[in-house]
Amino acid sequence: MHKGKNQEEFVKMIVVAMGIFDADAVSTLGDVDKNAWYAAYVASAEKAGLIKGNENGNFGVGNEISRQDMAVIAARAAEAAGKKLSYAEGTAFADADQIAQYAKKSI
Repeated sequence: MHKGKNQEEFVKMIVVAMGIFDADAVSTLGDVDKNAWYAAYVASAEKAGLIKGNENGNFGVGNEISRQDMAVIAARAAEAAGKKLSYAEGTAFADADQIAQYAKKSI
C-alpha cells in the first residue's frame, strides 16, 4: 500500500516549485523544530501565506497531507503567483460532505 506524502514533503515541493525558499525564514508554528530538515521550507511557506497552521498553532509535522489541504495550499500558491483563479460553486465530489469548510472554495 502506498503511503501518501507528509505535509513537510508537499510544502517543500511547492516552495521549491514557486522559487520562494528562504533559508533564513523562521516558523512561528509550535511543532516545527528549527533544526529539522523541513523547518526553512515550512517557514518559507508560512512567510508567503501558503500555510497558516491548525487551530492549535501547529503545522502538523509528520501528518499525511489530505487532498483538501493540498488543494488549499496549491490555490494559495497560485494566487500568490498572480494567477487569477475561478471558483465554481456546487462542484460535485463523492466525498463532498467530508470537505472542511475552510477548503471548500479551494476544492
